[in-house]
Amino acid sequence: MDRTSRVIAIWLLQFFAEMQQEEQENGDELAIYKNLEIERVPEAVDHVSWNGSVTDVAGSLMSNLILRHSLPNANHRTGITMAQTYLEAAGADFETPKTHTEAYEWREWVDPYIIESKRLLTVRRHNLYFLTLKRN
Repeated sequence: MDRTSRVIAIWLLQFFAEMQQEEQENGDELAIYKNLEIERVPEAVDHVSWNGSVTDVAGSLMSNLILRHSLPNANHRTGITMAQTYLEAAGADFETPKTHTEAYEWREWVDPYIIESKRLLTVRRHNLYFLTLKRN
């Protein structure tokens, strides 16, 4: 991995570990439904459009990390956290709601986006099935 991809991969792994710990402390287990594929991070980074506004870059980074699905779970939450971290590092002049809270109040503002994103990912993964159904 190049330096940029390595830094992002390390941050993702740290965020993921924090989420696992947070879930355990709340009496929940973060379901692991696939293997870690950290080698997919460079694919995500290579597809980020780094020349836009700070918010556009943060959105592109988040979206590409979610689409590459390199973690065994919590890809949306880590993508959102990565976007927050990028915005803070870039000196954005607004504050995003915190995603590391005990009461999970962040879910209220982010759940509609996660639900829609998961719907789009499902369609994307199964587009051949949908195409076949459309033809019949």
